Amino acid sequence: MKRYFVISIYRSPDANTMERALVENATREFEDCIVHEERIPTIVERLKWIQRELLKERPRLKTVTVEDDGDSEFVPGHRSISIGSSQISLTLVKAEIM
Repeated sequence: MKRYFVISIYRSPDANTMERALVENATREFEDCIVHEERIPTIVERLKWIQRELLKERPRLKTVTVEDDGDSEFVPGHRSISIGSSQISLTLVKAEIM
């Protein structure tokens, strides 16, 4: 079972209102957390649910794509979740030293 550490949550400078709200929420909930690999889809679904709730309150907001980008083909042990043009960056936890 792989575990990942959320190393950063990047907000794109051109993020729209919905994207900014989702990134702010992700930062509050997930920054500096350890995430088990099987919970990554749960994070994606949580952000999609938040987006749907925001749309109920403010239907004129523009939706953004939220998806698991999977493992990076360029950086071993790196993974990300896209929120529009913004991103949650995760790195593989190799070991726990007690």
